[in-house]
Amino acid sequence: MNTQLADNLIAGDRLRTVDSNRILFRFTAWTLFAFAAALVLRLVWIFLWPLSIESEGVYYARIAENLLAGRGYVGAREAGKQLLYPPLFPWLIAGASAIVGNSELAGRIVSAVCGSLWVIPLMFITRSAFDEAAGLIAGIIGVVGPPLIAISGTVQSEPAYLIFQAAGVYFALQIWPTLPKRASYLAGICFGIAYLARPEASIYIALTALFIFLTGRTVLQLKSAARLILAFVLTILPYVVWLSIQTGSPRLEAKSVSNYVEATGWAAHQPPGKIFFAVDDQLNDVGLSNQSDLAMIQKTKLSMAKVFWLAMHGAGVNVMRLLSTIMESRLFGGSIFLLLLGLGFVSPTSDTNTLARRGFLFAAAIASIVPLFSLHAFHDRFVFAFLTLLLPFAAGGLVFLYRSLLSTLASGARLPALLSNALAGTVTALVLIGYLGTQAHTMLHLETDARLPEQDITVQRGDVFVKSLGKTIQNYGVKNPLVMDGTPAIGYYAGAADWPLPYCDSETAIRYIEKKAPDFVVLQSSKEDVFPYLKEWIEKGIPDQRIELIYQATAPNGEVGQIYRRR
Repeated sequence: MNTQLADNLIAGDRLRTVDSNRILFRFTAWTLFAFAAALVLRLVWIFLWPLSIESEGVYYARIAENLLAGRGYVGAREAGKQLLYPPLFPWLIAGASAIVGNSELAGRIVSAVCGSLWVIPLMFITRSAFDEAAGLIAGIIGVVGPPLIAISGTVQSEPAYLIFQAAGVYFALQIWPTLPKRASYLAGICFGIAYLARPEASIYIALTALFIFLTGRTVLQLKSAARLILAFVLTILPYVVWLSIQTGSPRLEAKSVSNYVEATGWAAHQPPGKIFFAVDDQLNDVGLSNQSDLAMIQKTKLSMAKVFWLAMHGAGVNVMRLLSTIMESRLFGGSIFLLLLGLGFVSPTSDTNTLARRGFLFAAAIASIVPLFSLHAFHDRFVFAFLTLLLPFAAGGLVFLYRSLLSTLASGARLPALLSNALAGTVTALVLIGYLGTQAHTMLHLETDARLPEQDITVQRGDVFVKSLGKTIQNYGVKNPLVMDGTPAIGYYAGAADWPLPYCDSETAIRYIEKKAPDFVVLQSSKEDVFPYLKEWIEKGIPDQRIELIYQATAPNGEVGQIYRRR
């Protein structure tokens, strides 16, 4: 009898294992299908929507070009090595550019591939914290979500960061309850690679280690945390060593120094032109964007009291903007998104491991606020890192809504099972369509439907007027030209070295132009609030007989662009 019972138990375990493997295989197949569908949509977006490279994308693309040309890690303005931008995204662009032959297209393809791959760990994260049904819903949102498609078509570092952030989060969720070696190593490696795109990924290492310790201070927990941290450190070590050698002192990253200088300028109520493009009377470059990163880092002495004050100021401003964007921006779903998040948070579970995973996602979302403290301003693309952690709750909320409706209809209204399923499914589908439809309508009608126009800008895809100015300069066929302007994308499209106009008075600006000896000078009326002399120069011309106006155009929005040739 006992032998028979044991055989039955073993057979039952085998059946459950086979069923579990079958479900996992089926779910994995759906994730691969979701990736393929996402990639198709993003490639269509890239090739059909009007494009011009974003201002920050210029630096990534030009670094990639210079790497391939053997000039080193040099950016758009070529003032020494580009130390502010971590290496992952530029190196990926360089690899793709070696194949497609164009750094802008390469950057967009890298973003499209990374943005599509991100859907896979998103679905597995949701499955780990909720179930397979929620994972499939997360896949639908990840594939067709309009802002997710939009960010995946930019030359921005977010998609390259998101794929490894999400993969790290997924492996971190697998650490409980058995603390497997593989999960700890893989989480550390993925967070390390994410760090090479955006250093704020380090916060997830600290959070994961904390959660490991909360499970108990045994030798096994300590070993698991050590594996996590070791894998992370070894992954980022080459970059940290290189950066420390370049700056002459131990340094984990460089962008925080730039953020400190910029935030200090804003706190002192300096105009943006002075912060970024200031030139003194001796024609020395003292702005953030017209001096080398190395010079800026070496001469900046951090005051811990000021760092703390700026962090508190940044927290007060940026956290409110983050919350307002998530809660109010129709680009991210607005009130429907909040409804789904709320339902996901209250979705019941009796499994303690599932509850712990949800707690980790929530804690990670809170911890992701910390990097915003060092920023002076908020951009809607900062929201996407939070979506990795919040979309599982939204997907889980949608499944909870369906099951709640189904239970109510089946028990309260006593409807037939088929009709109850149909009604519950219809309502749930309408909510999902409303959520995605709100995003799509906002993306296609930014001028009239964007509730937060200063934040809902990711989908604007750059400025095609700027692209036309750059291409016009390129058509003059000047070999290795230098362009002075207020927008680095102009020099990028001109195929030229680029340098910013100076922030100073008109007389000093003329002397500065003579010192830098650009081949072309570009004036844009949209920059009149940045450079004090610009309005007068556009109206009367540059007061230098050696500089003549050779081209002028007006954009549909009324912006005037002028190209001057220096003889």
